[in-house]
Amino acid sequence: MWWESRREGERTAVYLTRVLKELGPLFAHVATAAEALHYDDYFCPPDVDDGFNINRLVRDLLAVQVGNPELKRKVVDVAMAAKSGEFDGTREESREWARSPDGQATFNLLLPGRRGKRNAT
Repeated sequence: MWWESRREGERTAVYLTRVLKELGPLFAHVATAAEALHYDDYFCPPDVDDGFNINRLVRDLLAVQVGNPELKRKVVDVAMAAKSGEFDGTREESREWARSPDGQATFNLLLPGRRGKRNAT
C-alpha cells in the first residue's frame, strides 16, 4: 500500500477519509462522503445505506476522471483494497453497533422473543 496503514484504534471512517484525502482535491467529494460515514459498514446514515456501501465507494472512486497515470494507479489500489476488506468495520465497531439502539432493534427484528435482552458482546 502506498498509504500509511490503519493507526492503532483508528476508526474505519477516519482511516478511509485520511486515505481518500491523500488522493488529492479530485477526490474531495468522496472523502467528504467517507467522513459522513456514507461507506461505513455499521454507522452509515439510514437515508444512504443500501447494503452496498463498499461497492458505492469503489464506484465513486472509479467514476472520477483521472488523467495522471500515477494517480490512477493509486485510485485503483484504494479500490482494490476496499474490495479486499481493508476498509471494513472493525470488531470494536461491530460491538459498538450491536450495543446501539439500531443494533438492538435489528437483533429484536431478527431474533423475536429476545425483547429487552441486551447483547453482551
